[in-house]
Amino acid sequence: MRSKVLAIAATLVVGVATPVFAEPSYNACLALSMERGVAPGQGSLRNPDDQHNAFMRQCLAGQIPLPPLESSFASARSGRARR
Repeated sequence: MRSKVLAIAATLVVGVATPVFAEPSYNACLALSMERGVAPGQGSLRNPDDQHNAFMRQCLAGQIPLPPLESSFASARSGRARR
């Protein structure tokens, strides 16, 4: 009986401790694409938006990890301080 209680408690702790990530927004993916140099119009001559569209599809599907929120704010602050 005690082992069952411990097993249930351990399962609940793991379930609560596991972070749940929200799906990336279009604006977050667009900003990341600009930061990584995959802006619209930088593809091949036949299809200049090909690389950007592929990046956006992958980002919106959650296949490209987004940077931590703290580093985004820190880089934004340092960018403002330099101007």
